[in-house]
Amino acid sequence: MNSRTTHTRAVGNNLKKTNMRLPELLIFNFYTKYSLEKIESFSFPNRRLKSMLTDFSLLLAMFFPLFLFTVVPFIVLDRSGPTTKLDLSYVLASIPFALMAFTMINKDFFNGRSVAKRIYGYQIIDDKTEKVASEMQCMIRNMTLIVWPVEALLALIYPNRRLGDFIAGTRLTNKEVIDPETILTDSVQLDKSRKFGKLIWASILFSIIFNLIMYFSSTLDNDKKEKAVANKLEYERRATPSDYSRLNYISTSSM
Repeated sequence: MNSRTTHTRAVGNNLKKTNMRLPELLIFNFYTKYSLEKIESFSFPNRRLKSMLTDFSLLLAMFFPLFLFTVVPFIVLDRSGPTTKLDLSYVLASIPFALMAFTMINKDFFNGRSVAKRIYGYQIIDDKTEKVASEMQCMIRNMTLIVWPVEALLALIYPNRRLGDFIAGTRLTNKEVIDPETILTDSVQLDKSRKFGKLIWASILFSIIFNLIMYFSSTLDNDKKEKAVANKLEYERRATPSDYSRLNYISTSSM
């Protein structure tokens, strides 16, 4: 083996280490490790449900630092809540939600196994061929997690298939328990020649729709509160002394 070959392999190994460093900091940082330890310490009657809760807890922990820098300032500085027009503060606050939605639906991207599925021994497979589900199937399957309570209930009734599985044509199968950090190795060994354009654009579209739903639901809720306050102020402005007496009588009689 000549010196050039040795140097090339060394550069390749260093490159792999560099490529693994960022995912490692994101997936296995202080917050995520603490979250995994806490979930593991809890006793759950159902292994499937514990796996789902672990994935969800891991997602929150992964983006917790980003929430601190975007969402918290939005809450502190903009006490009025979202308005009918998009402003910069809300756009900044929506970034971690968009990234979390993108990650949530692609958590099983590598070999049909998320971090939690590696810990508790699960894998997503095609229901017909029984081969490992494709990345697109895993993404479609996880889109229904926006109705998380419904999926959690179905997971209790049908441990191997939830709503997303029926839509994507997949199911869950038992697999050997492995080190969760093997997901980093899978990410480095991913075939770079493969095209994932459709999956990426579909994930981005889902993230945008997810954020718009959150935004408009918050806006509607805020509008209802503002109308309630406005109606109260209008009533107080027009109320006569007899109205206040009647209100006092109603309040005292109901005690």
